[in-house]
Amino acid sequence: MQPRRVIVTLCVALLALGAVGAVSAEITVGEGGNKTIAAAVENASAGDVIAVPADRTEAVTIDQPGITLRSTGTRSTITAPKGTKTTIVVRADNVTIRDLRIRNPVGTEQPLGSNTRDVQGIAVRAANVTVENVTITDIGTGSAVAT
Repeated sequence: MQPRRVIVTLCVALLALGAVGAVSAEITVGEGGNKTIAAAVENASAGDVIAVPADRTEAVTIDQPGITLRSTGTRSTITAPKGTKTTIVVRADNVTIRDLRIRNPVGTEQPLGSNTRDVQGIAVRAANVTVENVTITDIGTGSAVAT
């Protein structure tokens, strides 16, 4: 085999291996080192899907671009911890949130007449964020999705 053919063949093989390595992963919350949604987000890369298999009480910040946060099977509920004004904050571009229920009870726990306008289900601080089949409840007079 001529040296030029060997180099071309080797380059094609390396490109193919690189493409295989770029395959997205599904990260399931509660498995391995991903005990929380926050840990799963931290371990995610662009193209990965974070699967939420059960209801969670957690405030979530998504700061990894290009990931999807979704429920598995029955729509799981993410509830903000007591006193948290925003359940999910998206700070990275190209994020999708799908098939979930989002709750922020602080919006309904405040006394009648108190200011709950700053209570949010999802706060978007990024571009190209998609929210599909998501139900947001218990936010008082706040915003379901705030930009």
